[in-house]
Amino acid sequence: MIKGEMTKVGRMGRPHGLRGEMKVSIEDVYFQDVIQQDSLLIAVGSQYVPHFVEAWRSGGNLVKLEEIDDKESA
Repeated sequence: MIKGEMTKVGRMGRPHGLRGEMKVSIEDVYFQDVIQQDSLLIAVGSQYVPHFVEAWRSGGNLVKLEEIDDKESA
């Protein structure tokens, strides 16, 4: 994927708790569509890395991604 072809819909925040959950901020216009997805492309530097969503919590303000199971990994 080319970065210019992507649309930024939110921002990953800091870790929350000890089980690998992360705070997330999603633009209101994309909110319902994003929290129904089972995967996310997350920008890491200049690349996009796919991550599978294990669970959304707290009304879509927290996300738990597969294979991220502790605060340090998050």
